[in-house]
Amino acid sequence: MRTSNRIRPLIYLIIFVIFGLIGYWMPLVGDDLNWWSAWGTHYFSSGTFLTYDGRYLGDLLVILMTHSKLISFCIYGSCAALITYLVNLISRILFQRDYQVIGAILMAIGLLLAPKDVFRQIWGWHAGFANYVPSIIFPLFFIYLICAYYDQPNKKINFSRSTSFLILLAAILSQFLAEHITLLNCFNDFLLLIFFRRHFSPEFFQKYFRWIFIGNLIGAFLMFINGAYIKLLFAGHDSYRHIDSQQAALLPYLKTFVSHYRIILLLIILLAIILVNFYYQTDYSNYSKLKLINGWLIIDAIVALLPFIVITPFGPRCIFGSYTLIIALLVINLTARLPHYYKILTPLSLLALLFLGFYFNKISLNYYQTNKLSQDYCQYQQTLQQKDFYVINYSNIDYLWSSNMSEDPMFLHFFVGDSNHKIIAVNYEDWQAYAPHYKVGNFQKFEQQIIRQHK
Repeated sequence: MRTSNRIRPLIYLIIFVIFGLIGYWMPLVGDDLNWWSAWGTHYFSSGTFLTYDGRYLGDLLVILMTHSKLISFCIYGSCAALITYLVNLISRILFQRDYQVIGAILMAIGLLLAPKDVFRQIWGWHAGFANYVPSIIFPLFFIYLICAYYDQPNKKINFSRSTSFLILLAAILSQFLAEHITLLNCFNDFLLLIFFRRHFSPEFFQKYFRWIFIGNLIGAFLMFINGAYIKLLFAGHDSYRHIDSQQAALLPYLKTFVSHYRIILLLIILLAIILVNFYYQTDYSNYSKLKLINGWLIIDAIVALLPFIVITPFGPRCIFGSYTLIIALLVINLTARLPHYYKILTPLSLLALLFLGFYFNKISLNYYQTNKLSQDYCQYQQTLQQKDFYVINYSNIDYLWSSNMSEDPMFLHFFVGDSNHKIIAVNYEDWQAYAPHYKVGNFQKFEQQIIRQHK
């Protein structure tokens, strides 16, 4: 027990640092640069937020992250650590064993191994991260409460009024992130209230559910009275969103998504684990509660996607919440079968997490260094007042939600500026060959080699 208590904080620290470094090193791409600009700085003070969208918390987070890499590090790391902590906590309550630190490790691995198009729009795009990753935390917290207080009539709940206020505040703020998760939170509230009320004590309703229910309704109201949604309701569209089932991209995307070999393998493993747990249900006392949590996770994963049947635009980022819930489902059911293999699988899974963390941190660092060099080189060329403008490119954009810098209109707008420039792309292999000629703040020899290469 003491060893486990010492290891657990270290595991969460490792998860925090791995994801924090991804947030720190991933460059600002696409509309991240808009949030970084004066437009983002004055977004709230100018009143733009009143008709832009109701993602007030998500917008605030992306403004903070695009203006401070340290804040980006902390928010990326904290959100990932909190997601893995909640999934781990659910597992520990269900199976009443203290070995489930492996649940946090497996959950972190699942987050890193998201399909590439999802990864690009979540971990490789600050604006995507800010709205879609924090939003899934509250549904997981709600499922944790179900797990902890379902059929527990005599379980005491002791906390102060200040804690009640914090729960209310969290319930409100959780509604200011992604619209489909705002609706999901309200769905969860009514689902529990209508169908499962008798399984929870009056004290649970008084100290937890009352504040969550009120907070979620207030938050949803404040989100959807935003001018963008009023226009969407009456006109069928605003400058960004459309209500049109014929144009919705959800179903075509899901056909492609579920045909990916990694997703097929995930679904096969998930089905096998659930069937094994069903067959060996006498191995643990909380099987009925496990069935409830399994069902709740599956329903939530489906409900989270339903708005996109009629709402556009839809992108891979929109599936992150459902993906996270399915990975949580897999991890929870998998940990049920691990008591005899825990001592072997924990170090192996930790090594896998460290390897993946090193791999993605290295990719993020390379993106950061290339982006910084390209910005500095653009600024240098502006002092020369030449017609041809050479823009350094990434080695690839596999994990970034962006075109390469020579083709990214936002990058060109902020770091090249003059539309009369002729943009010449400098491929990664080309400029890497001349990198030894570059000294910090001195681009002369580097410039000569680049020009000679592209004449």
